[in-house]
Amino acid sequence: MKRKTVLTAMLFIAASVTLPGQGADSFPSINEGELSSGAITGVRQYSDESLYGYIDGGAELYMEYGFDTLSVTDIDIANGAIKLEIYKMSDAAAAFGIFSVLRFKCIAGVEFTKYLCRSDYQIQFCKGPYYVSVVNSNATVDEKSISEEIALTVASKIDAPDITFDNFFSGGVADDAMQSAKLVRGRLGLFSGAYGLYETLEECSGYSALIINLNGTILISILFDSMESLNLFADKEKLDLSLMAGGEKQITASGNTAIMTGEFDMLLQMK
Repeated sequence: MKRKTVLTAMLFIAASVTLPGQGADSFPSINEGELSSGAITGVRQYSDESLYGYIDGGAELYMEYGFDTLSVTDIDIANGAIKLEIYKMSDAAAAFGIFSVLRFKCIAGVEFTKYLCRSDYQIQFCKGPYYVSVVNSNATVDEKSISEEIALTVASKIDAPDITFDNFFSGGVADDAMQSAKLVRGRLGLFSGAYGLYETLEECSGYSALIINLNGTILISILFDSMESLNLFADKEKLDLSLMAGGEKQITASGNTAIMTGEFDMLLQMK
């Protein structure tokens, strides 16, 4: 009996320890053998509660979109270091949303997945429910090259189709418009990626909104989670939903044009 107890304890410990190169079963990990250079020095995992300890002050943004788990891999290379962060979000829209408000001044390079942004110090992309960030310390040629290898390897292990936005805009959205599109689910997303529209949606909750610039016109497609959320927005903007349900366009209290596109869905054309 004692031997069985000891064996059980050993198995529990083995299952709880994260070794270099290992990740959570549900994560597209990278192994040291897949690196052309460098060594994995640690892999850590964070849940919704422990995320606050990792990115103090920034965890709320991920929670607002819908956060599941984060896996962090530390990689040492000659005269530098690389950090791989893989965020598993609640769905593909949440992953794109985080990506959309964090991408900034992207530079050209090989596009190995559809939604990708690179700078000298970072490569970030989203695919399926994952938002991935690869950050290097010095932006050397070697660091940037190895970062590219890591990002490509991780992307190849995510078996998920590219997200589509037919539920926001019938027929989807052109690729060029998606290059600057923002997807928000609350105040923090607005503040981070669409501050100019903060007043329009700041009092709303329970929604997903895709913001695009179509030939100089700002369009916001809002999918409300419930009739309650829709009613709160309609009351704030002095909209008559009974008339809008029949196809009538109305002008919001903010001066924008609004039309219903579904039972709980609305399209705003900004003035």
